[in-house]
Amino acid sequence: MNINMSPSPVVSVIVPVYNREKYIQKCVDSILLQTYKNFELILVDDGSRDNSFNICKTYEAKDSRVNILHQENGGVSSARNLGIEHAHGRWICFVDSDDYVTENYIESLIKMLEKYENKPTLFALKGIIRWNKEFRLFPQPLYTGSEILKARNDAPWGKLYDKHIIDAYNVKFPIGIRAGEDFIFNCNYAMHIDGIVTIDSYDYVYNPMESVIAGRFFSLEEAWNHYISVKSAWEKLMDKYGITDRIDKMRCLWESPVSHYFESFMLNSKSSITYIAESEFSADIDDYTKYTPTKNIRKRISLFLLKNKMFRTYVAYNRIIMNVRRIILPLYMKFNSRKYHLNFTHKKH
Repeated sequence: MNINMSPSPVVSVIVPVYNREKYIQKCVDSILLQTYKNFELILVDDGSRDNSFNICKTYEAKDSRVNILHQENGGVSSARNLGIEHAHGRWICFVDSDDYVTENYIESLIKMLEKYENKPTLFALKGIIRWNKEFRLFPQPLYTGSEILKARNDAPWGKLYDKHIIDAYNVKFPIGIRAGEDFIFNCNYAMHIDGIVTIDSYDYVYNPMESVIAGRFFSLEEAWNHYISVKSAWEKLMDKYGITDRIDKMRCLWESPVSHYFESFMLNSKSSITYIAESEFSADIDDYTKYTPTKNIRKRISLFLLKNKMFRTYVAYNRIIMNVRRIILPLYMKFNSRKYHLNFTHKKH
């Protein structure tokens, strides 16, 4: 029996789907169990080759809030953009198809709307559930002005976006960027907002299995393009807030998620060793080793290796760590499966 809803949903939930038959049912079920009812669910099948599309169709047949879109495989950015184009809600939120949410996910995100109704603002959950633990992503309740640069989480999920801003400024996920596309989207969106409001809630359950195990290696050109693209997007934000002093810019740059994509370029490009030693990238390495925070022993070792131009050792060291994680993670998840598969009604703070 179809569930009745108003012709104009307040929220559009967009889920890009590609070969996720193992996870998609739990994801969709968790969304349809929301305490907040006035939403539409847009499932964008990105040319799946497994049974994902058929599973999605079964939900469309029994619940009028569900809308299925299908396209030839074009990547997650293309799928999310297609979902945005067909969204009817004033507010947009995202869920990845291998994750799931608690029943309070949407309600938590919209609870602050009335207070900031007339301001173009981004709303975000303060944290997520990962490894069966609560991870705080936003230490502050409110970020305004240049403080927006302190917000660290670069994923699209766990946030509520104003579709008026997306449409007015043509904010889209970049096509052709397979790493950092969500970070670039958030930077471009942040160019047009007054602040980021965080809600003290942990209603998004992140699945680390796929992201850690599915290691990707890019060509030299592609990896370099990823890094330059995210760096450029962040530099535009710094320019907006008047950060012009070189030292301040370097600290802001390397304390941001850009440092993650710097490391991604170093490690994911099979032929980058000679390039980084002989190109303009060497200047970035010098700045990175000087200004990036040293929060843990792995980072300290990496910085030492880079500072001393031990590039091959740096790559070998970090790839060993990555491969060990890929071996350990499935074992960890197996022995903690009961804890990991939390109920949809996880305790809310």
